[in-house]
Amino acid sequence: MNVSEIAIRTSKNETGILDSLDLGENFPFIPRRIFTVRPNSDAVYRGNHAHRKCKQFLMVVNGSCRLETIRMDSQSAYLLEPGKFGVYVEPLTWVTLTNFKDNCCILVLASDHYDPNDYIYNLDSIKTGLFD
Repeated sequence: MNVSEIAIRTSKNETGILDSLDLGENFPFIPRRIFTVRPNSDAVYRGNHAHRKCKQFLMVVNGSCRLETIRMDSQSAYLLEPGKFGVYVEPLTWVTLTNFKDNCCILVLASDHYDPNDYIYNLDSIKTGLFD
């Protein structure tokens, strides 16, 4: 499972909408860090990196955006919108977020605490599998 969609459960009633995600036995990791990404109005992209060890789950809680992933052997794109699904991303997967709409806010669950040494900023190393 390199990159995969994980369903988000949505419940609606007269008071509003509740989107939920179960973090039990079917979730691929135990989150150790949670953060949001809120691009400013003129942001062209966010991300543009991969992680050596950190696993991530990304879901949109407001607005929408495009998520593109690149691995050595595959490439995928997803339209992220609230209440649909989130995307699980394994390490060594290049992630780029673009096309932010309607005050987009992305919720990210990460398997590890922030570590600047975990980041890979060279896309060619992802495509070739050659890491420094």
